[in-house]
Amino acid sequence: MTSTATPRRILPLRVALLPGEGLDSWLEALARRNGLTVQAMATALHLPLPDRGQVRSHALVTSIPSEALRDVEQQAGLAHRCLDQAVLNPALPLGPQRARASRYCPACLSERDGRWLLRWRMPWVFACTRHRVILNDTCPACHAYPRTASACRTSLRPPGVCTAWTAGRTCLHPLSDAPATALASGHPLLAAQEWIDTVLNTAESHGGSPALETAARVFADLHLLTGWLLRQLTTAEVRALGPVIEKAWHQHHHPDAIPWRLRPLDAAVAGLITTYARPLLDTGDHQAIARIRDLLHRAGGPTWACPSGMAAQHWPRLSTQTQARFLRAADPNFRSFDRLRLRSCVASAALPPPVTDPSAARARHIPQLLWPHWTIRLLASPHVLVDSFRAAVSACLLIPGAPTRNTAAITAHLHPYLRRRLTFSLRALAAQGHQQIFAVICHLADYLDEHGSPIDYQRRREVIPAEAITATEWQRLCRLTGAQQGRARRLLNAQRYVNQLLTGNDLNYPRHPLTLRSVRDRGQYLKFTSTLTAPQHQALTEHAAAVLQRLGIDEPVAWHPPDRCCGQLQLPGRTPEDVDRAALHRLVIVEQRPLRSAATELGTSAFHIRQVLKHSSPPDSWTPPTREFFEREYLSARKPLRRIAHETGHNRNRLSQCAKDAGIALRHGVDPIPIDVDWLADQYLVRKRSIADIAHMRGVGTSTIQRSLHRYGITTRPPGTGSLPSRLITWDDTLPHDIRRAVDGKATGWQRLARFQTIAAFPNLHAAARHLGVEPSALVHQLRQLERSIGTQLLHRATAARPIKLTGRGAALLRDLARPEIQAIRETACGARSTMSKKTKTP
Repeated sequence: MTSTATPRRILPLRVALLPGEGLDSWLEALARRNGLTVQAMATALHLPLPDRGQVRSHALVTSIPSEALRDVEQQAGLAHRCLDQAVLNPALPLGPQRARASRYCPACLSERDGRWLLRWRMPWVFACTRHRVILNDTCPACHAYPRTASACRTSLRPPGVCTAWTAGRTCLHPLSDAPATALASGHPLLAAQEWIDTVLNTAESHGGSPALETAARVFADLHLLTGWLLRQLTTAEVRALGPVIEKAWHQHHHPDAIPWRLRPLDAAVAGLITTYARPLLDTGDHQAIARIRDLLHRAGGPTWACPSGMAAQHWPRLSTQTQARFLRAADPNFRSFDRLRLRSCVASAALPPPVTDPSAARARHIPQLLWPHWTIRLLASPHVLVDSFRAAVSACLLIPGAPTRNTAAITAHLHPYLRRRLTFSLRALAAQGHQQIFAVICHLADYLDEHGSPIDYQRRREVIPAEAITATEWQRLCRLTGAQQGRARRLLNAQRYVNQLLTGNDLNYPRHPLTLRSVRDRGQYLKFTSTLTAPQHQALTEHAAAVLQRLGIDEPVAWHPPDRCCGQLQLPGRTPEDVDRAALHRLVIVEQRPLRSAATELGTSAFHIRQVLKHSSPPDSWTPPTREFFEREYLSARKPLRRIAHETGHNRNRLSQCAKDAGIALRHGVDPIPIDVDWLADQYLVRKRSIADIAHMRGVGTSTIQRSLHRYGITTRPPGTGSLPSRLITWDDTLPHDIRRAVDGKATGWQRLARFQTIAAFPNLHAAARHLGVEPSALVHQLRQLERSIGTQLLHRATAARPIKLTGRGAALLRDLARPEIQAIRETACGARSTMSKKTKTP
């Protein structure tokens, strides 16, 4: 090739380049104008010739370098870079269907004097929207594909004729006279062709990479989806486009053909594929996913990854958007693990990269226990084991994009001990209906991959010591906040709190130095964190910041991903601020209710309550009482510390420490309450009252009465039902004989008589049991005990033909029980027994 620096001769006879015309067609027109062959014209323009010095039409639009085009523009007097639009853009994939031929519209050829459009060579240009016809694929005379042969002598023949060599001669059939298949206005193929034209026009007019990338993605996906769509379309869908297209589809469609070995598509089949592929590529995600899901189910349901009927080598080459739509369409059929790994529940769905493993880098940004903020947002049920839930979700954050399905290899970066529980946890989350959690996990993983985290948890897990707060530091902190230092266990829990605050470690991990060793140990730790005051929380957080500074770590103490990373998802849990602070203060601070009880009343979890109290507990208004206060209330008024704590609302242990600091000698134990020995002996020995009944009468605790009995040498009865008054009282002859036998020495004798009265008022035992709300077998047992105590049968059982019938002794017993004086005695005895069963405390 001659150097581009050599001056070129300007052609005296020139031809303008028509809009949309290909370089091969323009070169033929220029050669015809100069009376030369195409080969001679190419030599004069210094175009590089292919092998053997022959010029092929397709090579002129695919193989000419840019420098040669600039020389041709200069010699032919064309505008600078205008020939760039006359050759095919190498960035647009043509596929193997039509690389060496050109379709044509006979009417366009006639109007353009036999000059060919460049787009007719593109496999997905199949119709002429101006004349509303399907482009012809072959010559009607010789049935050859046009413009595949050498173009060397084309200019010596009339324009717009078939130049194919057949039967020892050139065909020369005028293609502008060929018949074409007309399409009605609004035909789906015309709409599909208008979409393709819009994509091409945008790519050509803008010339930028986004538009060109969109066009390349569309054409590549059309090629890769061709074999799959040919297998999924039904005869009814194809017939709706017309008989010509149905005939072309039947000629091309072979159910047993290998999907990736496709012969070139006819224009009608290309239009069919484009028409039904457009809803998968050009519509919104919702419509496209619904359509793909319908097509997937036609093939018997989606498989694990590659859709049934698609070539395995085509599936990974689909564009990211189309691949994501296929994965999201198959999402309901995936297992929970695969939903996370493929991200099929969110818009970022994609096949994991075969080599890169993002879980190792992502683990540095994840604590072993999920961030408290997101735990509250995702915790739908207050009955879930919070620590297990937090550990499982944190481990799940490593799954999206993992190249392997080996859970042990994935969790080894964060939770080596969760590999066997992870799959179970995923199944449990799915079974409980927490479907949104899977989308949240994928969004959080995507956010961490894109933005990272200001905290390197892996570094903290490696360098922060287990004992992040020493005994001396804890003692100083308690002294500054006015809190009780406690014993060694309280220091241990403080170390656990600071370590977990800094590292997010799971204290249930058996190999952790501060592991929770039992259920009781865990309960004590939770109680410790729940009873920390606002100043203690603040002081521990400041100490944690000092630990980081001492280790040279410039990071915040705590952090969590922002809410915006999950978009508009409706999360199953509540927001951390969604709690009635006034009601929480009343339940926890004023009424001293347990956290679980307060959480149930507020409709949330105990974990949520702990976090709210930790970060927004009311300011501590503690002012240490003076010595004058203790002298007045404790020494002069003789009030116990428990009562002073109740009246002031302050902690009893804190009051005790302040009294010691003020020099007040504390009393150990309580002052004995004087109880008359004769009165106590009369009540306990003569009247046979219980200790609980006597304590209730005096307004003291049962332990006070027990100490008084021992102090005065009164022998106490053994514990249990044997010491109940109802079993110790001996009734005199004022009671009828049968009633006396039923209640003497019986703890529940009067109750059995009352049940006998109820049974007698109903036709059968089942009716009486329904009225009392008990099982019939319980009434049968009580009746037998009563009859055994009296020594005779009291009634005849009901049958299908007759109701319950009392015996003579039974009727007499019923009459005695109805007497007013007997009823008064029974009410007194039953009332005493119910009173004695209550445990009371000193107010």
